[in-house]
Amino acid sequence: MKRFFIAIMFVAMAGTVAAQEQRAITFDDLIGLVRISDPQISPDGKTVVFVGTRHDKNTNSVSSALFSVPAAGGPVSQITSAPKGNSNPRWLPDGTSLVFVSTRDGESQVWSTPLAGGEAKKLSTISTGASGMILSRDGKLVAFSSEVFPDCPTDDCNKQREEALAASKVKAKVFERLPYRIWNTWKDGKRSHVFVMPVTGGSAVDVTPGDYDTPPIDLGGRWDYDFSPDGTELTFTRNTDPEIATSTNNDIFAVPVQGGTIRRITDNPANDSQPLYSPDGTYLAYRKMDRPGFESDRNQLVLVEKKTGRYTSLTQELDYSIDEVAWAADSKSLYVTADDKGNKTVFRVWV
Repeated sequence: MKRFFIAIMFVAMAGTVAAQEQRAITFDDLIGLVRISDPQISPDGKTVVFVGTRHDKNTNSVSSALFSVPAAGGPVSQITSAPKGNSNPRWLPDGTSLVFVSTRDGESQVWSTPLAGGEAKKLSTISTGASGMILSRDGKLVAFSSEVFPDCPTDDCNKQREEALAASKVKAKVFERLPYRIWNTWKDGKRSHVFVMPVTGGSAVDVTPGDYDTPPIDLGGRWDYDFSPDGTELTFTRNTDPEIATSTNNDIFAVPVQGGTIRRITDNPANDSQPLYSPDGTYLAYRKMDRPGFESDRNQLVLVEKKTGRYTSLTQELDYSIDEVAWAADSKSLYVTADDKGNKTVFRVWV
């Protein structure tokens, strides 16, 4: 814990430390820092939970844990003690428990833990692992993404396919479409799908079946799926073009949380991404590009009014590309970030 406080002080007072020591920062300085990410404020506004990530150059490994700190300042407490990765914390509405993603049991899965003490509980058991977890507003449902074989209707099918590939003496890879690799990961015929399950655990339902990636492989936002405020549907982003390697045509869709008929919301031939319902359910906000095939186009902030289906660009005249988006609690405005003359600036946009 002492190293953790030193890391925070180093980041917060970098200028002062540099002035006092008058030396160049070293590799050991950088790798010794705890990287802080994904802060989440408690429902009562009194506590912040966040992820702290450590790098160990001796073992060439990375580990992450969940921590909490009073919103007004104070001592930092470590919540998770399991090794490996613990990330993606989200508060349940009553503020008594956290839901998070962890690799403590091997494959990445969704877990919950009571903040008053007690053992963490595994919620998901999907063989292909879970990531990108979100909660419905009422805290009753969990959504996450998982890389699955698109022709497999069940988790048992995916598990058997994986086991057969691992046992096969043939290790050559055959690809019939692009892309065959995303950064350092082979596609291997899998697609990213979104699953929904009760927060109490149980079976996870693939609500985005088909030979498509959901969320898409590129040009998405931090999260590209969201629960409606009433918890009845999930909106998401996917690209349905036949050649996604040369396409930026991500579109927004919606589907009932129990699965079923998928409804298209946008048909823009350029990129649409990061759908986010307003807290009162009146609007769906998303980012929109205008030029098909141009990955570096400017992102506009667009609203869809659910009752009328009317589309309105809120930032068409703003000469900045919208990055992250968050609704104000009263649904009357949104907060967005954008690169602004070398800075990351927060703007408020009125509905």
